[in-house]
Amino acid sequence: MFGGRSFHLFTVLGFRVGAHWTLPLALVLAGISHGGLAGVLLSVLLFASILAHELGHSVVARARGVPIAGIDLHLFGGVAKMAAPPRSPSDEIAIALAGPAVSLLLGGAALGLHAALPLSLLMWLGGANLMLGLFNLLPALPLDGGRVLRALLAKRRGLYRGTKSAVTVSRVIALLLGAAALASGNYWMVALAVMVWLMAGAELAGIERHEVLTRMGAWHPADVPWARYDHAADRDRVRSATAREPDDVMPPTGWRRVN
Repeated sequence: MFGGRSFHLFTVLGFRVGAHWTLPLALVLAGISHGGLAGVLLSVLLFASILAHELGHSVVARARGVPIAGIDLHLFGGVAKMAAPPRSPSDEIAIALAGPAVSLLLGGAALGLHAALPLSLLMWLGGANLMLGLFNLLPALPLDGGRVLRALLAKRRGLYRGTKSAVTVSRVIALLLGAAALASGNYWMVALAVMVWLMAGAELAGIERHEVLTRMGAWHPADVPWARYDHAADRDRVRSATAREPDDVMPPTGWRRVN
């Protein structure tokens, strides 16, 4: 989504944390729109919360055997950069839910502390983390909820058809977000809606390329990054069909012979 390389900030829990050039821009905009230094400090706390969210993804991904190239923070938040796709729909669900789980836990903890120590900063931090966790659970790619939706659909319909359906849902949500944002004059949310639309399209393009090359036999499926995921989705689908209809089981389609 964002061009250009990030610059290294620090390393935490073994993960390289970098900042895209748009991150300082976000801090400047926060200072202008939210009262100078106070706005910048609130933005720093928000990006610290985003980093915790991405660390949740990264720790679970590493535990599931998915390499993480690093975490980048940018104007719209952050991203844990997976060097390879999840190995299965179940792995994708676990990795996707880890981030919102961390945000919701942090939000609950901050609000709990606010009950004992009534500081407005704790109230703000708690609300920000709750919103971060809940927003990312929207079923729209590339948000975490969209990845969960894609994984659930892949188990029933296969990776390609599951991704196509998830992208359709994502675009509907992007249109609804954009319309609501325009009606309320929230142009930041308009930009987020555009980002969701474009990145959902990028997800679809990647899966379509995987499907076309695999059908053409341009390479063996074992060499395709999504092949292991596709095979796991096929296995889950056959297992589910066997449990429902023992006499009506289709063979897996994720692995195809290459002559």
